[in-house]
Amino acid sequence: MMQRPPNYRCSASQLCRFLFPILLEILTLAPMRGAVLRINSLVVTAGADFSIRHAGTESFVRAKPGTEIINGDAVRPGAHDALLLGCMDTAAGSLDATYSLPAGAEVRFSSNSIPAPALTISAKQSPCSLPIDDRALSANLDDARLRTLNGRWEDRLPLLSKPAQDQLLLLLRSVEETLRSNPKELAALVARARYLEQAGLIGDAIRAYLDVYQIYDDAAWAARSASRLTAQLLPETDVAKAVIAPSSTGTNPDLHARRARGDAAPTQQGVIAPQGEVYALLVGISKYPPGVAIEDLHYAEGDAELFQKYLESARGGRVRNIKLIRSNNGTASEIRRGLEELVAGHASTNNTLIIFIAAHGYYGCVDEHGMPSPPGCPDIQTEPFILTTDTSAEAARSTGLPMREFDRLISQNAYRFGRVLVYVDVCHSGVIPWLHERTAPPPDAILMNFQPRLGVLGLMMASSPNQNNHELEYAYESDQLGHGIFTYYVLAGLAGAAPATGNFILFSDLFQHVSEQVRRVTEGDQVPAGSPTSQRLAVADNVAATDFSVPPPESNEKAIKRRSRSGRRESWASPLPVARSEVSQAASEGTDEARFEAALRAGRLLPGEENSAWTIYQHLSQPSAAIRDRLRVALEDAGQQIILQYLQGDQVPQTKPMFQRGAQLFGAAVELAPGTASNQSRRLFCHGRALIFDKQYGAAGEALATAIRLDPTRGYAYNGLGIAFLEQLPNHPEFLEAAINAFRDANNLEPRWAYPLHNLALAYAQKGDNERAIETYRAAMRIAPAYSYLPYNLGLLHERLNQAELAEKNFRLAVTRADVRAQRLGISGKGGVERAAPLNALSTLYLNEGRRRLAGKQLDAALTADPTYVPALHNKGILLAAMGRRKEAILKWREALSLDAEYLPARISLAEALATAGDYDHAAYEYWEILTRKPHYTAAHRALALVLVSLGRFQAGAEELNRAVAESPGFTEAAVERDDLTRVLAGQAPSTRAIKKALEAREPR
Repeated sequence: MMQRPPNYRCSASQLCRFLFPILLEILTLAPMRGAVLRINSLVVTAGADFSIRHAGTESFVRAKPGTEIINGDAVRPGAHDALLLGCMDTAAGSLDATYSLPAGAEVRFSSNSIPAPALTISAKQSPCSLPIDDRALSANLDDARLRTLNGRWEDRLPLLSKPAQDQLLLLLRSVEETLRSNPKELAALVARARYLEQAGLIGDAIRAYLDVYQIYDDAAWAARSASRLTAQLLPETDVAKAVIAPSSTGTNPDLHARRARGDAAPTQQGVIAPQGEVYALLVGISKYPPGVAIEDLHYAEGDAELFQKYLESARGGRVRNIKLIRSNNGTASEIRRGLEELVAGHASTNNTLIIFIAAHGYYGCVDEHGMPSPPGCPDIQTEPFILTTDTSAEAARSTGLPMREFDRLISQNAYRFGRVLVYVDVCHSGVIPWLHERTAPPPDAILMNFQPRLGVLGLMMASSPNQNNHELEYAYESDQLGHGIFTYYVLAGLAGAAPATGNFILFSDLFQHVSEQVRRVTEGDQVPAGSPTSQRLAVADNVAATDFSVPPPESNEKAIKRRSRSGRRESWASPLPVARSEVSQAASEGTDEARFEAALRAGRLLPGEENSAWTIYQHLSQPSAAIRDRLRVALEDAGQQIILQYLQGDQVPQTKPMFQRGAQLFGAAVELAPGTASNQSRRLFCHGRALIFDKQYGAAGEALATAIRLDPTRGYAYNGLGIAFLEQLPNHPEFLEAAINAFRDANNLEPRWAYPLHNLALAYAQKGDNERAIETYRAAMRIAPAYSYLPYNLGLLHERLNQAELAEKNFRLAVTRADVRAQRLGISGKGGVERAAPLNALSTLYLNEGRRRLAGKQLDAALTADPTYVPALHNKGILLAAMGRRKEAILKWREALSLDAEYLPARISLAEALATAGDYDHAAYEYWEILTRKPHYTAAHRALALVLVSLGRFQAGAEELNRAVAESPGFTEAAVERDDLTRVLAGQAPSTRAIKKALEAREPR
C-alpha cells in the first residue's frame, strides 16, 4: 500500500465549511451566518450585584447598565430590582417596552417575549429598536474616515428619498427630545442608532452605536454593531454620502438600486472581465513560532510569492495594489489590516478583488450562540479559523483569525466589485497530532443550498470532501514541485496551461485543468473543489502576454508522486524571520517616518519608552490613518504575544510585569481606536490578571468579569476569573464552586487548551475529589502531550495521596517531556531549566523515603539544569543538614532567599537551623520576616516565642504565645506553654519541656 503524501494542508470538508458558506451568502445576499441573534433585552438600571450567565456557560459575572441579554442567557438581579428594556408584541406591532425583574430572582431568557417574573411593564408608542448582535464577531474593525464625518445626521437627510426622510424624522423626533434633556438615556441612544441604521445612514449609525459604547462600557454589542456596519461602509469612496439600507428579507436595496442604474459587472465579448483596478491580498504562512504546537509548512510562503510574481507580470495584469503577507508579519491584526486596506474606498464594478490564502487552518463546531459544541455539527454551525503566526493551537478560537473576518467583508461587499476571485490552499488541523475530529458535511449539503442569484465570484479550493474516506480530503505540498500541488497547477494554468477563450481564461477552464492535474499527480488522493457564480467569469484577461511561467518540475511526474509521499519533516525550532522594514523609499534616515519604523521594528511602542513609536507618532504634524493603523497593529501584535505566553500556562513563567505590559499595550491600542471592544477586553484581562499577583481579588474579579462581558467567547478570561476564586479559597471556601464553573467554561470554550484543565484539577483536589482531579490531569496530558508541567503536577497530587510509585512515574515522565520539548525548541543541554522542577520533586520523594544518595543525584541534576531554581536550593540545604553539614545548609538557604525573599520554606528551614545552632538573634530576625509575610502563621509565633525566651525576653515571648493562641484557640500546646511562661515570670519553676529547653539554652555554654 502506498504511503500518504507527507506535507498536507487541509481536509476538503473543512474547506467547504471555510468558504462555501461565504459563497452562498454572496450569491443569496443573506445576512452573516452564525451567532447573529436578536437582542432580547438591555439592562437599563441594576444594583452593583446584578450578574449574568451567558448562554452556554456556567459562570455568573457582574454586569452593568447597557448589558445585552439574548435567549439562553440567565440573570440574577441581586438585592435590588432591575429595570430592563425589551419589546412587547401588541396589536400595533412590536413596540419598545421597559419592565423590571424582582430582587433575589434568577431569570432565564428562553423566548423573544418578556420573561414571566417581570413586575411592571410600560410600552412606548415606538417600534422595537433592539438591534441584532454577533457575539462571535471581533469588534476591532475601525475606519479612520469616520473621524472626518462632520455635522449631524440631519445634514445627510437629503441623501434619502422623501418618504424615507419623513419616516426617519417621525421616528427620531421624540428620541432627540429625550436626549436633549438626558444625553445618557439608554433607550433613546439605542433607538437613534437603530433607526439610523434602518434608514441607511450607516456612517451616522456607526457613530451613534459608538456613543452608546462610550457611555455604557458594558455595551459590547454596540461596539460589535459598529464593527458590523463598518464592514458595509468600508468599500465606499465617500462615507459621508453612503446610503446602505438593510433589509430583513436578505436582499439589499442598495444592490438593486445599483443594478437599476446599470452598475453591473462589465463584460467584454460576453466574458465578465472588468478593466479597472485589481486589488490583491496574498497570504502565505510557512513558519510558526516555537511553542505554539503548530508544525511549519514548507511552501506556503513561496506559493504567495509566486502568485505575486504572476500578478505583477503583464500576463497577470501588472497589478500594483498587492498586499503580500508572509510568515514574518502573518499576524491576525496584520491580515485584517491588509484586507481592510484593499477594500476601503475601492468599490467599483470595474474593479477586481483577488484573495489567495496558503496557511494552516482549524475549525470548530459552535451552537446558535457562537459557543463551542461537540464535533460532528451541521455545516452551518462550523466556525473556521486561519492559524496565523500569533495563534496558539491550544486556543485557536481565542487567537486564530476567524474566516468570519473575510466573510463579513466579502459577502457584504462582493457585489460592489466587478469580480471577486478566491483561491484557498489552507491546511486543516490534522497537522496538529492530537486534533482528529473531522466530520464532512452531508454529500448533498452544497447542492441543496446552491442557488446562484446575484454576485460575481469564483471560489477555488485545494480539495473536496470524501464521505467514505477522510484520508482523501487532504491537500498536499510537493518537494519536487517546490509548492503546494494545488497552487502550482493554478499558477501553471494561469501561465498558459489552461485553454483560453479569446484573450481570456475562464474560471471553468482553469478549474478543469487544475482538477485534472492534481488528481493525476496525486493518483486521486487530492480532488480540488470550486464553483463560479457565472460560467463566463474570466480569471485571466491577457493571455497574449507570455512573460510569466512557473518553474517546471525537477523530474518526471512519477518522481513528483514518489517525492510527495516521502517521510514528513518537522521543524520545531525554526525562528521567525525579523520583520521586514516597510519604510517608504522617500523616508530617509533621520526623518520622523524612518524613526517611527525603526521604533516599530525594535518593539519600542509605549508612551514613556525612549524614542518610542508612540512618542514619534504623537509628534507627527499630520499622521495618516495608515501610520495610526500600523502603530495599532504593532501594539495588538505585541499584546497578543503576552496572551500566547499565558496560554502555555505553568509551562512558562507567569509574572506580574508581563501582564502589566499587556494591559499597557492593549490600552494604547484602545486609545488609538476607542471603539475596539476586543482590545478593551484583552486590556482588562491583562489588568485583572496582574491584580491577582497583588491579591487585589475584588478589583481583579471586576476587571475579568468586564473582559468576559466585552468578549464572552474568549476562554482565557474565564480561566483568569477561576484563578482569582481559587486563590481566595483559604479565606472563602464558598468560592470553590465558582472556581470550578469558571474553569469548566474556559475548557468548554477552548476544548484543546490544557491550562484550565490543570486549574480544574487543582480545584477538584481542593474539594477532595481526588479521583476526578487525577482524571482531569490525564485528560490535559492527552491533549497537550508536549508539556512537562502536567505530569509534574499530577505527580505532586499522587505524592500528597501517599502514592509514591505513581508520583515517581509522573515525575520521571515530566523529565522526559522536558527533554523532548527542549530538543524540539532547539535548547542546548539536556532539558534546560524545564527539567529542574520534576527532578527536584523526585529528590523530595527520595528524601522523604530516606534515600539520600539518590536524592542528592536528582538535586545535582536539577541544579545543573537551573542553578537558580530556589526549591532545589532549599532541598539541597535539607539534604546537607541531614548529613550533619549545617553550615553548608545555612549557606544554601541564604542563597535561595537571595534569589527569592518570599520563598517561606527556605526561610523557615533557615530560622530553625539558626535556632538549633544557638544563633538566636538571627533566628528571631528570620521568624519576624516570616510573620511579616504571613502574620497568621501560628507555628511561627510559637517558634519565635521560644527563641525570645532563649534570649531572656520572657515578656515578648509570652506575647507571641498569646498571639498564637488568639490565632488558633485550639492550639493547646501554645496555650499550656503560655501559662507555663506566666509562672516563670512569677518566679516559679517551668513545667513544660519546651520552656525548660529554651531556658537551658539561655545559660552560657
